[in-house]
Amino acid sequence: MLAEAEFFQSPVYPILDLAVCEARRQAPLELLQLWEDLGLTFYQLRAKNLSMEDYLQLALKLAGQSPLRLIVNDHYSLLEAHPFAGCHLGQSDRLHSGVLPGKGFLGLSTHNVEEFQTAMAEGWSYVALGPCFAGGIGKKEQMEPLLSRETLNICLDLAHRGGSPPVVLIGGLQADNYPMHPALPVPAGIAAALERGGLKRLIKKVEEARALYRMET
Repeated sequence: MLAEAEFFQSPVYPILDLAVCEARRQAPLELLQLWEDLGLTFYQLRAKNLSMEDYLQLALKLAGQSPLRLIVNDHYSLLEAHPFAGCHLGQSDRLHSGVLPGKGFLGLSTHNVEEFQTAMAEGWSYVALGPCFAGGIGKKEQMEPLLSRETLNICLDLAHRGGSPPVVLIGGLQADNYPMHPALPVPAGIAAALERGGLKRLIKKVEEARALYRMET
């Protein structure tokens, strides 16, 4: 399993969404090479339209061809027999699977203050929050209502006061909207993660925020 310290050294949480790759004719292995070149160390594999068996075959193929650590989306049971780094769960996935925090490196999606507060108290490896900004292109970003700026700030303030677990922001994250906040959230990226220039700018913005707030503490 992935160590939390290793995970959050990376400034961006890239998401390899198979449907987005296919729509944009982007080869997954080319994306993994880009992320490796830019110093990222892990990614989440999202493939909602694949069966578990097909998902596993794709995950094993990618894991065998890239040194980046792979975080499974939804399919927690795959961690029992395969050396993937961890698993990301949505609210419905968590309820249906019965998976609890503390069973390895696990992240949970949240979409409002109530879900966020509950997850922060439960001991997940990280808590994802979103969709935060317009322009996200993943399935979840299209289905869930956009967070207000007030809600985003409330959650980040709660995270900063609470200290842990770390927060991952999902949905439309770019360099020009990444929130400079002492909670130091990690941005997840689908659209930004597909394009070198945008991803480099986002990485720089996160690194600037880390330098700024760590100098003040």
